[in-house]
Amino acid sequence: MTRHHPDETLLLEYASGAADEARALIVATHLSFCAQCRQTVTVMEKVGGALLETTAPVAVQADALNRSLARLETAAPFEPLPGNYDLSRLNIVASFQYKITD
Repeated sequence: MTRHHPDETLLLEYASGAADEARALIVATHLSFCAQCRQTVTVMEKVGGALLETTAPVAVQADALNRSLARLETAAPFEPLPGNYDLSRLNIVASFQYKITD
């Protein structure tokens, strides 16, 4: 049985797709072992889906896609996590070690 659970704010970030990659990975791993949190995330996703279904569409400018793609082209490059990333909200400290080889 799992003793420590992510708080509901973090679960909601995960369910809505707002959690950063590191947190999403930790939550996804936790969910693979915890039926209680899996059920909570499922409910959150269903509520989010219901809200999306009832939201009226909004017209966007004709060049919205091209402007969005241009912003992605100029975005800052991804920076890897530091070697020791403190995930204190989950009571976990993860240590990442990797080596790129040919």
